[in-house]
Amino acid sequence: MNKALVEAVRANVLFRNTVPAVKPPRAKLKSMEPWDVETFNTFAETAKDNPLLPVYRIAVLTGMRRSELCGLKWDVVDLDAGHLRVIRTLQPVLGKGLVEGQPKTGRSHDAPYLLV
Repeated sequence: MNKALVEAVRANVLFRNTVPAVKPPRAKLKSMEPWDVETFNTFAETAKDNPLLPVYRIAVLTGMRRSELCGLKWDVVDLDAGHLRVIRTLQPVLGKGLVEGQPKTGRSHDAPYLLV
């Protein structure tokens, strides 16, 4: 929006661009309640034949984002220690296909997710 209005001022269509003077609204934080054990067990029983059940388990146990789950490779999994690290993401980008990237926060690099 700002860029369009800057161009309109430059082309003398508008006298002034007021976008920089406007304070954007604060983003509302979403509150999410984690599943309790019974709910997860019901889900796992329902999905027991789904080949993605291990991915669902990791998602529920760690709270990882979808792109972080898709970016997992065996080089970040330590089964003996029972943890994994998130060092990459994988997400679709229009016109480019699947693109590897960095996690959204540095927290993922700092501490491993425990899998035990």
